[in-house]
Amino acid sequence: MRIFGCISEKESRYSDSKTPFLPGYNFHERHQSGPIRASAEAILDAVAAYDMRGDPLSNAFMILRELPGKLFSRNKPRKPQAAFGLHTFTPLDRQPDSLTYGLTGRFWRPDMGIIPLRDVHKFFAFNEPGVARLVLHFQLLPAGDDWRLQTETFINCPDNATRLKLLPYWLLIRTASGIIRKRTLSAIQRQLSLP
Repeated sequence: MRIFGCISEKESRYSDSKTPFLPGYNFHERHQSGPIRASAEAILDAVAAYDMRGDPLSNAFMILRELPGKLFSRNKPRKPQAAFGLHTFTPLDRQPDSLTYGLTGRFWRPDMGIIPLRDVHKFFAFNEPGVARLVLHFQLLPAGDDWRLQTETFINCPDNATRLKLLPYWLLIRTASGIIRKRTLSAIQRQLSLP
């Protein structure tokens, strides 16, 4: 049973939503655009080039999310980090009708605990207790002469302790994350609908 995007890993294995990059998942969200009249390649190129920071509301949500990390690290020396965005993710796969990214970390921590992974092989093989893996998947769905762009977010937690740490964070950020995804889809739809 799925409640607020939470699902048991066992149930996820029998769900109609799957990703080959995770053995199962504990959290899931799906959003879809309106019809887009453009080539599949142009749509996926627009996704790959999209800067979420260019949208004022999405940027505000991300600044708010980064704030605890900045406040808690004030007294600690640390390397300057680039603003969070799609470039933070590991590119996992591109097919003619889909694009997939991965992210690994302790997302509930103030600094998000991102663990950079170089490639799909490192992401696929990664299995560290206490660290969650997230897959962000963009899929094109035929809609007559047009396409609909669907995005799905899958998060896998390797153990119960990680699930329990991620659950309150997920419930807190789920709405903002959904708004960012929807605005991303709308922005791409608008961009490709311009004459």
